[in-house]
Amino acid sequence: MKTGREVDGIVLSLLKHANDGEESVRAQMAFAVQNIGVAQPLLAVSSLGVFLARNTKLEQAHRVALLRMLAQLLETQTARDAVGAAQQSEVKAEAELAANLVKYLAKEMTAAQVSGEIGLR
Repeated sequence: MKTGREVDGIVLSLLKHANDGEESVRAQMAFAVQNIGVAQPLLAVSSLGVFLARNTKLEQAHRVALLRMLAQLLETQTARDAVGAAQQSEVKAEAELAANLVKYLAKEMTAAQVSGEIGLR
């Protein structure tokens, strides 16, 4: 992503601390990720996907919080449009990233929904 890595670092920090012991902190983390997702939907979605893929031993509550953030993000038309545009991109790496991300996240979210971890509409 073309963010100069500052926003990338902020997003990763938010994701790392999304399972804070205080409800108000967790809510603010989720709100911040959603706000970034409005401005940079592909960054937020891909960061969530990469974070989940790289951190397979997260506590269940942390994983669920991240999957809920992802579900909320993907409910926005902006995020769906950005992922769709990336899939159609002529930049091969971007198109492959989007396609692989969609497959991985669909698998993760389906598994979480089946096990009752997240409730999707």
